[in-house]
Formats: sequence, C-alpha cells, structure tokens
Amino acid sequence: MLQQTFVVEYVVEPHMCPDCARRAANPDTWTACVQVRQHVAHKRTFLFLEQIILRHGAAECAVAVRDINEGVDFFFGNRAHAQRFVDFLQGAVPCRFRADKQLVSHDIHTQAYNYKYPFSVEIAPPCRDDLVCLPQKTSAAQGGLGPLALVTRVSGGITLTDPQTARSVT
Repeated sequence: MLQQTFVVEYVVEPHMCPDCARRAANPDTWTACVQVRQHVAHKRTFLFLEQIILRHGAAECAVAVRDINEGVDFFFGNRAHAQRFVDFLQGAVPCRFRADKQLVSHDIHTQAYNYKYPFSVEIAPPCRDDLVCLPQKTSAAQGGLGPLALVTRVSGGITLTDPQTARSVT
C-alpha cells in the first residue's frame, strides 16, 4: 500500500452555454410570455394551480417568473416551452387562452424575422366552495339542477352540486 501527501490546486473557470451567457448579459431576453390571470377577489383556484405547477415542475423551462397583482407572468426562452405550459394549464384548471405574435425586428438583407409570442391565459372565476346562480336554461340543460349550486371541485372542469338534492354535475 502506497500513501503520499501532496497539495492539489483547483482553478475554477466559469463557462456558460451560449443561451445562458445571453441571458446573463440581458436578463430580459425571452421569446414567449404566458400571462396567467384570475379576476376574482379571492385566489383559491389560483393558489391551487400554483401548487400543481410546483408539484409537476411545469415551469422548469421558465427563464423568469414575475408576480403581478392579478396573476403571474411566466417568461420562456422559446415558443414550444410556452405552448407546452399552456397545454398543462388547460389540463389542470378550466381556462381559456389567446395567443398573439408580435414582430420585434426584421433584417431586410437575410429576410430574418424576430418575434415575441405572448399567451394570455384566463382562469375561470368560480372557485371551490363558491355558490353560483345558474340561469334557468343552464340549470334545465343540466338535467334539472337547481338554480343555486355549490362549486365542489375545480380541476379540468367545474363540478357543481345542488345543495338540496346533493346531485353533482360536471
């Protein structure tokens, strides 16, 4: 068995991939933005959605996340990551979205276009344990559900329960 003591000197040189170097130079570099909003006084569904996003790691590809008074903005490096995030949101909570395309720059010599893609996602206002008043035609279309219903579950769809008959409809 051989034993020897010697001094080792480590030199750490920071190297970044080109995408990370570009983001470090300009932190506002993003290609797609997903603006998630819910327009209600209480944010129960929105807080539930945040827990789902954290649990599934859906926002791992996000370059930046900013808290806004009625929601959160997620910024992504490319459009495909933002589209995948919007698809995840649609499966998690009832929502509607709108996608736009904004021209940032155009090089006339090489015909290269540079776009930014904002996605606007609006979460449905009813939250769990809310009491909703259904129009007469809607309650009749749900098989005679009463005009007042309690929201018992908000996931991919909204589950309504009639408090008088305890009948649930999704």
